[in-house]
Amino acid sequence: MKEDKIIKALIVDDEERSRRAIASIINNYASNTEIVGQADSVNTAIKLIHDKNPNVILLDINMPYKNGFDLLKELPDRKYHVIFITAYEGYALRAIKFHAFNYILKPVNIDELIETLVDLEKVVGKENEFNHLQKLIDDLNNPKTDKHKLAIPAKEGREYVEIGEIIRFKADGSATWIYLTDGRKVLSSKNLGEYQKILPQENEGTAHFFIRIHHGDIINFSQINKLHSKESKFEMKDGELLNIAQRRKSDVMKLLKNRKLI
Repeated sequence: MKEDKIIKALIVDDEERSRRAIASIINNYASNTEIVGQADSVNTAIKLIHDKNPNVILLDINMPYKNGFDLLKELPDRKYHVIFITAYEGYALRAIKFHAFNYILKPVNIDELIETLVDLEKVVGKENEFNHLQKLIDDLNNPKTDKHKLAIPAKEGREYVEIGEIIRFKADGSATWIYLTDGRKVLSSKNLGEYQKILPQENEGTAHFFIRIHHGDIINFSQINKLHSKESKFEMKDGELLNIAQRRKSDVMKLLKNRKLI
């Protein structure tokens, strides 16, 4: 008798070669995953989702006529997880990084895909894990990054906070403390370097952007209250005094001068 698989996956990609490559990896290496269908378009995918009821969609974004985001918008209430497998780059990539269970850039790496499917096994079917899809759809409908919500993987599950509500990030070993404007702090299982990769930067023209001022600190520039130049410290709006690392001081001062703040 065929063993039941925990993950029932639908592959959605307009490129046949890409679908074959993903299917080959899963069939050869993923013992926890069964492929229930393959689709080359959003319309075909929607029919298969209704017929096969997958719990995971391996989704390409950049497809003709309707893209991967259109699929999510047309089926916002379906209960499935999404792994983006894409070469897509653009403003929406940050929204993906904020909310997707995972994203994998093409060409697909075997180990990366298998590790993602193993991790996914832990959350398949959990109701609170479906919330991130609606948050992602909301952010895609609102390209203003300042209102985007960051999904924080915390002990009690994911917590969603608007970018503007974050004062600063503080490294704690392989984890990160996130300090919020309402006085709370949330411990994330992600390390500080992972947040640095996805947070808005100064050259993106957003109201809230983040700078790394020290090995262990990333701050929201809009949450700076005062610069103590003699001590090379920032006083944040929550009252915390943070050191500016010597090797980062030149870049920080240049940013302040460009904004006519010193």
